This record gives sequence, C-alpha cells and structure tokens, in this order.
Amino acid sequence: MGKAKPKFKGPQKEMTAEQAEKLRKWHDVALSLRKPGTVDWREAVVSRTRVEYFRGKDMAEHLKSHTATIDNALDGIDTASMPVDEQVQLFMTVMIQMGLAIRADRVEADRTPRQGKKGLIKWPKKLLQLPGEDQVWNPKAFYIWSFARPTSPWLYLGSISIVLLVAAVCLYPLAPLKLKWQVISVLSVLLILMFVLIALRGLIYAVIWLATGRHVWLLPLFFADVSVRESFSVLIAESVDDDGKPVERSPFWTRLVAIAVAVAVVHALRSVAPDRAATARRVKRMNRSVMEYFELLSMDDMAKLGGASGDFVSEADAANIDLSETQPGDLNEDATGGTSSAADGDTRANPDQYREGAPNQQIHDEEL
Repeated sequence: MGKAKPKFKGPQKEMTAEQAEKLRKWHDVALSLRKPGTVDWREAVVSRTRVEYFRGKDMAEHLKSHTATIDNALDGIDTASMPVDEQVQLFMTVMIQMGLAIRADRVEADRTPRQGKKGLIKWPKKLLQLPGEDQVWNPKAFYIWSFARPTSPWLYLGSISIVLLVAAVCLYPLAPLKLKWQVISVLSVLLILMFVLIALRGLIYAVIWLATGRHVWLLPLFFADVSVRESFSVLIAESVDDDGKPVERSPFWTRLVAIAVAVAVVHALRSVAPDRAATARRVKRMNRSVMEYFELLSMDDMAKLGGASGDFVSEADAANIDLSETQPGDLNEDATGGTSSAADGDTRANPDQYREGAPNQQIHDEEL
C-alpha cells in the first residue's frame, strides 16, 4: 500500500528539494507513531469533518519511553544533553510546524462534567480547532492528525461485510421459514428489552421524584451522545446543572399536581378501554397480520386459516375486487332478487335479534 500524503489547509508554498526531503522524513516518523500499539487515538468531529486525534499526555508518555524516535527525527541536534521533557517539546514543536499535528480543544458542551461523572470526559466526540497563534505544544491538549493513515485490511473486510449484510436483508423474503423465525425472535427480544429498560428508567425516576422531589435517573447516559460502553458506565445518578451541582428539588405542590393528573389520566384510559374479549380478538388479528407481513406463515398454516374462516379472502385479493359496478341495494338482495327483511335476518332492521340469533357469526366476523 502506498503512503498517505499529508494534507494542509490554505495556500501551499513551493518547497525546495531539501525541504521536501525533510517533510517526507517527518511524515515517515509521524506514520510510525500511528501504528498499532504506539500512541492511542480516537475519532471525533471537527467542523462536520471526522478526524483522528490523540492526547498530548499519551504522546509525551510514548516519546519518553521511546527516545530513539526523538533521536532519529532530530538528527543533527544534540539531544543527549537535553532533559527528556525538552526533547519531547522540541519534537512536537517541529511536528506542529510541519503541519502534521493540529492542536484542538473541547467544545463548550464538553467543558463541564457529564451527568454522574466527577471529571471531564477523556475522549470527546467533538473538537474545536484552535487558531494559528495557539498552535503550540501542551501535554494537556488534544492534537489532530492532519494526514490519513494507510488503508487497513480491516477496512476492506468491514466494507465487504456491510455489502453482504445488505444483500442478506434483501434476500430475507427468500430465506427458510425457520431462519425467518430466528431473525424475528432475536430482533423482538432486543426491542422488548430496550422498551422494558426505558419503562424501568421512567418508573424509577417517577417514584423517587414523587417521594423526594429529586431528579434521579437509572443509566443517566443511556440517551447521551456517547459510545455504547459509556452509556452503561454509570448505573444511577442525580441530574446536575451546568455548574455540576444537583438540580434543585421540585416543590411538594408540583408533585401533588402531577399525582392528580396521573390518576385522572389512568381513570380516563380505564373508562374507554375495551373489554378483555375484544382485546384478545384484536391482539390475535394483529398477530396474524404481523406474521403475514413478515411472511412467517407456512402453506399449512395459511390453509388452516383459510379453512377456519370459510371463504377466506386475503388483503391482496380484496384490494383487487372491483366494487365500482356494485350498487348499494345489491348488497341487500338475496339470491332470488328480493330484498331482505327483519324476518330474513336484516341486521339494519333488527340488530339485536341478529346478535342473539347468530352469535357465532358475529365472533367469526370480528376475528377476521
């Protein structure tokens, strides 16, 4: 693989052969510092651009334990008589002057501790590039690599895996029925666990808030813009303000009003809720619709459903039925051409008699 070329912002000046050779030398040194097991780095966003950066203290620790890197880069300079801290500072000053490392700082939102944390986040997800006059070496600062690393074989493997995953999703309708059930089961379990966790967070918050007025959250970083690992790093914590202090407790009358509103909402929902039998029928109908949508029914299951429901008409077939030529009166005419009456089972004339006379037919229609 070819070496990545350094990228510079602003107008480029013409370099002499000696300067170009010096730049290539320092670029090779910088590439050696980006190999696995050298200086730790992370990804961040700077002005809507994803970059890779390192912490100054990590670079200083690595250079102090690998002084040969400094000696090879600062060829011609007597570094043996210099303290190691001065060697690191001189090395990084040249790196910054070459444009290989650019100093950056935290954005305003990351300059205060996160909820449940005492210190600042170690690896921010967003950074702010500092102006030219602030481009100096500071072990406590962050520095952006201004050039791209050589493409890793893992990147090609990841790209191929994504393509195969998309192809597998597109081929889902052709997958065996057993595999479909496994995929839906795994995704359903994950979705249920997520909703249960969200409901548990809300329940714990509501109970503690109603009892004490404090704003305490389970997994406070669950919805924060952090990695999955950091989302579960804090189990429970109290909400804090911009100064890092706990949020002021809610007064008693506010909690009392919240309890009254909650009771009223629960009572209103109970008054309009359907009975258990109707709910069971609707759940059964929705369950069958979901299985039909994801094509989880075998031919035997579809035949059983068709036999149990008589002349079963699927949604696709029902959509193709042309009712434009059907007159409203035709639906009330019997096979002999006469109109139906209450004695013949006209539901509009006597709906109560129809319900009592054909309860099985009513339930059958509701199930469909």
